[in-house]
Amino acid sequence: AWVKTLLDTAMQLEGVARNAGIHAAAVIVADRELTHYTPIMRGSKSTVTSTIAQYEFPILESIGLLKVDFLGLSTLSVMREAGRLIKERHGIEYTLENIPYEGEVAEDAFTLLSSGEVSGVFQVESQGMRRVLTEMKPSTFEHIVAMISLYRPGPLEYIPAFIRRMHGEEPVEYKHPLLAKILEETYGIIVYQEQIIQLLS
Repeated sequence: AWVKTLLDTAMQLEGVARNAGIHAAAVIVADRELTHYTPIMRGSKSTVTSTIAQYEFPILESIGLLKVDFLGLSTLSVMREAGRLIKERHGIEYTLENIPYEGEVAEDAFTLLSSGEVSGVFQVESQGMRRVLTEMKPSTFEHIVAMISLYRPGPLEYIPAFIRRMHGEEPVEYKHPLLAKILEETYGIIVYQEQIIQLLS
């Protein structure tokens, strides 16, 4: 009898929400009050918002709402402070428009990256990325962008081929001549979503 009671109780509990969770950085964008689209609740313990959508994101997306993730990065504060110190000590003010991607200053940066001495450098300071940088020896800004893009669970397996092709140790081959124009910069490897869009259009 107790087994039947246990199973009956379990069946009643099945599918019942255990707790409410709040996405760490998501903000829902709508053309009018959210109450027109979703039930909302007050977030008593939330430090970010007092209004929380009760539908999960896939449902909100299916009815046309936009979810935007606003992630806080301490790296931005570090970069701002580094920029301030460079200006204070060397009289140079770097902006997005005047960062040197070529020349002696850029070559020094590429040498530093190639050495793996990247503690505190956003997105490349992990042990795995340090190893990749020392093998790759980036010499252009585009190399760094490609490596950060490849260093993801899906395309990670293509990093060795990318590096070999970049250094001329493996031939770059295209399945069709039209692919060369799109994949030339990335040595015949699809690295960016934009390349997929170009290939399909």
